[in-house]
Order: sequence, then C-alpha cells, then structure tokens
Amino acid sequence: MFQISELARQHAAWSFSKMETAEACPAQFRHKHQLKSPAAPAAAETKVGIAAHTILEHRVQGMAAGAAKRAALVSTPLTTTEQETLRTLEERMDGFVRRFDAFCTREGVTKIFCEADWGITDAGTATGFFAKDVYFRGKLDLGALTRNQDLYLLDHKSGVAKPLERDQKKRQQLQAYAVLAVLNLPDIAGVRGGIHFMQGNPALQLQWTPYIPTARVRELYVPWLFGRINDAASNLTEPFEARPAKRWPCAWCAYQANCPEYQTLKETWDGAQG
Repeated sequence: MFQISELARQHAAWSFSKMETAEACPAQFRHKHQLKSPAAPAAAETKVGIAAHTILEHRVQGMAAGAAKRAALVSTPLTTTEQETLRTLEERMDGFVRRFDAFCTREGVTKIFCEADWGITDAGTATGFFAKDVYFRGKLDLGALTRNQDLYLLDHKSGVAKPLERDQKKRQQLQAYAVLAVLNLPDIAGVRGGIHFMQGNPALQLQWTPYIPTARVRELYVPWLFGRINDAASNLTEPFEARPAKRWPCAWCAYQANCPEYQTLKETWDGAQG
C-alpha cells in the first residue's frame, strides 16, 4: 500500500497532464477540473495535432493514407488553412509508418496498442480507465509488444523536435506510461519509451529512453509516480493561487479571460512593449 495524501485522494483520478496542471497553476486546475469553466476554443496547432494523431492511429492499423485522413477530418474538422498545415506533416507521417512497419517485422511484434486506455488503483493494481476505483490513468498513443515480451511505448508530438535528454517533462511522461504498462501487463519483460516528433530536425524525429526491466519499473518508477502525485496535490489548497507567466502555463491556458492575475500582468507586459 502506498502513502497517499488526503488531497491526492480528494482530487483523483489523476493523469500526467492533470498532475502537471496542479504543479504549474492551481487556479487553472480549479477552472478545468473543479469549476468546469468554459474554455477558449482550441488553438489551430492543437487541432492539427489532434488530426495528425488520428491519422497515425488509423495508419499503423493498416488503413490507407487517404482514408485515414478523411476519417480524421470527420472527427476533427479543420479550416482550409489548418488543412494546409496538416499537409506539411504528411511526408513525415509517411516516413514514420514505413519505419514502424519495418520495426514490427524485424522485432516480431505480436500485438499493437493504439490509444490504449489504462488505469491503476491507489493500491497499484490494474483497473479500467473510467472505473470507480481508478487513481491514475493515461491514454497511450502507440505501443508494440515484441516476441521477447518487450513493450515499446511511443508518444506522438506534432511540434518541433527537441533533444529528449534535455526535456525532463517528456521523459517523466514516458516513465508514467511505463508504470501503467507494467501494472496492466504484468507478464512483459521490460519497457522502452520513445517520442515521435512530426516537425523539425529529421535526425531527432524518433528518440528513445533507455530500456528498463519490469522489476526496475516497479522498484523505481511506481513509488516515484505516487510521490509525484502527492507533491502535485499539495498545491491544491485555498485560494488556489494563480501563477501567471508569459509562457508555461499561460500561453497554453484556455482560462485566461477568467484570471484576474493574468490580465493584470498582461497589462504590465503589454505596457513594457509599448
């Protein structure tokens, strides 16, 4: 049994993004997860990224490129300009699908996971994504189980590639996915996580973290994840302090209009530029 704080239990179920929001800005957390405040429309780049994810989901399962794109545009309609942006990603997506197919053949992949919904309880046991006892959950973009019972986890990013060794956030996201994988698939031998970037330097398009055996995931990553949730939850007390900044989290926050602290600082920033 893990040490779980009262605040962590109160605000469950957790996900990696929910945990990050609690750490970055409690006010944003309250608007999104408690008050369910109306959010600003998604940015164009976010919508394009969602469509690209859907295309890849269909294509790695064997759907032709044209059909996958049509299906993605039904679920995520895009403007003409947004569709032009999506077209700039098509060559990279084609290349990824070819590489993934070759990997599956070479490694003897026995099962592919697309958009797998995994959850765990506060006791560290597997449960459903929407189950009443779910404590932490996540949706895996892509996973491949090899003949050796090794699981390769991939997260698609539609943004510009950056070196993974210098991006702690993305590495920790992969660690959280490793926990979900090991606790939901207890027979796997080990896990290796990776990031697939759709833009930027082609040499950085596909980057991997080191392979880690299942026993080490249980020993190191599971306690880390439960401790991280406790730490994030400790920020969630009255008055749910806003922490405005020019970039993270405010540049991606959908609740700016309802945040007096952000509006006040924005006037200062705008005045300094004027």
